[in-house]
Amino acid sequence: MAPVATRERRKPENPVQPEPILFSESRRPAISRPKIIDEFGELSRKMDELRGYEKRYEQLRRMILAWHSEVRPGDPADEDGKTYSVHISPCAEQRVIIDMEALANRLGHKTFWSHCTFSIEKLDSLVLPKDQSSFVRRESVGPRIVKAIPKYQEPATP
Repeated sequence: MAPVATRERRKPENPVQPEPILFSESRRPAISRPKIIDEFGELSRKMDELRGYEKRYEQLRRMILAWHSEVRPGDPADEDGKTYSVHISPCAEQRVIIDMEALANRLGHKTFWSHCTFSIEKLDSLVLPKDQSSFVRRESVGPRIVKAIPKYQEPATP
């Protein structure tokens, strides 16, 4: 039996990896809080720099979409460059119930009301939020936002 040739797999090049946070026996970070805050701030600054690329990306995306404005929304489109191709997907579809009464009659009112939902935004346009406490529950959900704020360096004293 002849030996089977195997291909050497190259490891993908990784971007700069952050230093791992080392934990001591008590599971507390060995790095001080100020160092963590400073590293977070530096990464936040770098992320802000990337936002310029995001703006240019969005400008180019809109330009490419404008080239294909004649294509029906349900049809895809493709365009080739020298090193890249772009694929423009069909538009997503939206379905809207146009006759709630007919739907309630079809399902039966008990089934209809057990599945019916009402958006808070729509409710706010009909009933003031201060008057909704008897039928709306309010609670805090979702993540909190952590924002890095650069500090001004104190001038060196001679």
